[in-house]
Amino acid sequence: MLNTNNVDCCARVRHGPSVAGLQQALGNGAMSNSISDIENSKCLLVLATTAPTPIPSSPAG
Repeated sequence: MLNTNNVDCCARVRHGPSVAGLQQALGNGAMSNSISDIENSKCLLVLATTAPTPIPSSPAG
């Protein structure tokens, strides 16, 4: 990735089913609220997260 403006993201590999589910349920395959809504909230409920776990940029195989 040196000397390039291309940045890889694991979302293209791991979040396909999430995008499809959001598209079907909400009509939009992305988050349905703004970042400022999150920043200004008094409480966040986070379920089934593995935030401390590093995610590789490519699938193991």
